Amino acid sequence: MERVKNQQDIFASLLDKFKVKLPKAQKTRIKTLFIVISGIIVKESVNLNKVKNQVGAITGKTTTLGNSFYRRLTRFFDEGFCQRVLWKWILRAVIGELIGRLDKRKGNRYVLMDATCWEFGKVKFHFLTLSVLFEGVSIPFFLVNLSKKGCSNGGERMWFLQMANLLYPLSGMTLIADREYVGRQWFVDLVEKLGLHFVIRLWETDYKKEFSEQKSHYSQTLRKIRLGKTVDVPLLIEGRAFRFIGTRNQSPEKQDDDLVLLLTNLAIDKKRVIDIYSLRWHIDGAARAGLFKFLKTNGFCLEDMSLKNPAKVRLMVCVIIACYVLCVCEGIRHFKKIMIRKKTRTRYESIFRRGYSVFCQFCQKIELFLGWMMANLGKPIRYASP
Repeated sequence: MERVKNQQDIFASLLDKFKVKLPKAQKTRIKTLFIVISGIIVKESVNLNKVKNQVGAITGKTTTLGNSFYRRLTRFFDEGFCQRVLWKWILRAVIGELIGRLDKRKGNRYVLMDATCWEFGKVKFHFLTLSVLFEGVSIPFFLVNLSKKGCSNGGERMWFLQMANLLYPLSGMTLIADREYVGRQWFVDLVEKLGLHFVIRLWETDYKKEFSEQKSHYSQTLRKIRLGKTVDVPLLIEGRAFRFIGTRNQSPEKQDDDLVLLLTNLAIDKKRVIDIYSLRWHIDGAARAGLFKFLKTNGFCLEDMSLKNPAKVRLMVCVIIACYVLCVCEGIRHFKKIMIRKKTRTRYESIFRRGYSVFCQFCQKIELFLGWMMANLGKPIRYASP
């Protein structure tokens, strides 16, 4: 009884801290959310059949059968309040507690667009993702499942950014994206509708028409780049002036990947533009697929998700964002403790993995999890001493 009372007291204090006034039933759903987060982190999986086996240890109800916990988890994802309201609450909490406190004047002004796709039976997943850079880590703060194969189109991407803009104002920030995210009207809309700067990579065959209209020799420009020269050419697209910047790729992954061709509206030095684009390759010292690796195979096994209903999938994705951000927060606190290899000067662990190993200890019991939330949320992230 004393343990249950302690849980209730900490939980009530946590809700009071954030001035969350909800009916009893909705408070219960939020408590279940914390249990779901703890279970996913401990089991490193979004598969509810695996998570259910951890719920007894987390809640202290070790005599209850796993099937009862499974019904509790599935009811959570079935609830209308969770599907329609709670997912927004999760995103706002994530942004408010971490991303919303970033000072754009100190260099935290870059957002990255990327996507990951897979199929589960006949169900298609295509998660368009927007992340913010924080202390060298890419933190996803908005995801949408397009439920399709292939690349997104300009209309879908603009709708996606406008939705994200409601949660986190994007005006004045710089969008970094790869070659899948191009389009004449898309480039114009980024500037006119959202007030964004951007650095987006182009395919070698893109916008040759615009070059010829300006009487520029595109083939000669590519030849200069292959010879090692960095070029900076003005380029008119849909009547708006942009900059075409090209350089040789120093570490190509494929034979036809020898050039890095960029389009931007930034009025800064061309080498700085190239450095900004390279941020997407050096997130957390990992390869460009590092973020999705942490969300999938090296993190929470996102591809194990068996949910099919779009509202349930959206809710689960928001839960995964919360899990990832909590681990990253703890990893940043212990960043200075991560040992560095002498030869390569790289760290033995990523910020996410170090944060996971520490934060996982607080997810073993709900009291520890709630206590961590009370002690850390709403406070600046400070580095722990080595």
